[in-house]
Amino acid sequence: MIPLVVSPYSFRGSVVRFDDLIERLNYLGLESVVLADLNFHSAVAFNESMRKNGKIPVHALLKGRKVFIALNREGYDSLVLFHNGISKNLRSVLVKDISSFKVVMYLSRDQRKAFEAMRRILGLRPLEGDFSMEGKLADPLKVFKVEPYSLEVDQVFREPPEGWPDSDFQDRIYRERLERELDLVERMGFRGYFHAVERIVKKARELNVKTGPGRGSSVGSLLVYSLGITKVDPMEYGLLFERFLNEGRKEMPDVDLDVEDGARKDLIKSLKDEFEFVGLISTFSTLKERSLKRIARDLEIDEEVLKHLEGLPVRRSVHAAGIVVSDEDMILPIIPGDVPVIEYDMNSLKSIGVEKIDVLGLRTLSFLKELEDLTDLRCEDLPMKEKVFK
Repeated sequence: MIPLVVSPYSFRGSVVRFDDLIERLNYLGLESVVLADLNFHSAVAFNESMRKNGKIPVHALLKGRKVFIALNREGYDSLVLFHNGISKNLRSVLVKDISSFKVVMYLSRDQRKAFEAMRRILGLRPLEGDFSMEGKLADPLKVFKVEPYSLEVDQVFREPPEGWPDSDFQDRIYRERLERELDLVERMGFRGYFHAVERIVKKARELNVKTGPGRGSSVGSLLVYSLGITKVDPMEYGLLFERFLNEGRKEMPDVDLDVEDGARKDLIKSLKDEFEFVGLISTFSTLKERSLKRIARDLEIDEEVLKHLEGLPVRRSVHAAGIVVSDEDMILPIIPGDVPVIEYDMNSLKSIGVEKIDVLGLRTLSFLKELEDLTDLRCEDLPMKEKVFK
């Protein structure tokens, strides 16, 4: 039989952890294994764990009794589009009945009780049968002749127009500081990213959505200030650009945006007019030690069994702030909606080259907006030192 792993991210009771899976493959002398979830939540983590350890990941999708197996990267992308409901044209994909596989939801039979406990926690009925990774198993690599591949995608931010940024600083010190920041941003290839954040802020202004003055180290950038993304002059307060971005930092800098919470959803929906791709990000609630102790008491489950479950996911939700935008479409697994939710979490996205932008909804900004509407006094008109230090 060919081993087919269902991960905990299918929420069917699986207690298979990828680090333990690698050890099991080594013990069994297998070079590959099939991952076939009902979704793609754990695809990136599986792919990276397998390839890092010299194994060949075989990606598949489970739909009913059918297993759709991607033979290469073209097959994977084809499977994602099929899953998203965009295309039924499957290329480089094999379709097999699940009876050809040994379904694995725990690695050895002594983990059976943990699997049963997880099923109870998820409110699922008990399952009969052996779902361990034991017995005589065939190597999927030899059966399907799959190719190893990365799951990286190209996130594209269009370049800003000539003459960007359109700043009117007259002071020589300001101009020199801005030129120095721009030089570093250009050398690191981040111009498009800053322009994308600027476009989001401009869209907020078009919709009369109140934004915050800036948060974190981004307020130390004169470039970000000149683009209208932050409202704190870093020169006036002696804030350092190097805390935000320097030669030693290779990853994309974080420019977090705060917006009034009541308008956040409409703002993000409107970004579909500005960008080719807009998506929210999945996040996962996991079992913590404290909740497991309560579960052990309520469901009368042995605490020793529950120790095997700590850290496993129990539900999917949406990241409170993170969004993904791109000026070219990206093939990513999504959950459809007014704004689609990408099935990967933020760590998976980062590892395949996709940067999020945090747009956090704040009730405080909604309150300030209401106050301004009542009084015709803008908070920006208050003295900055009083706002910051009182």
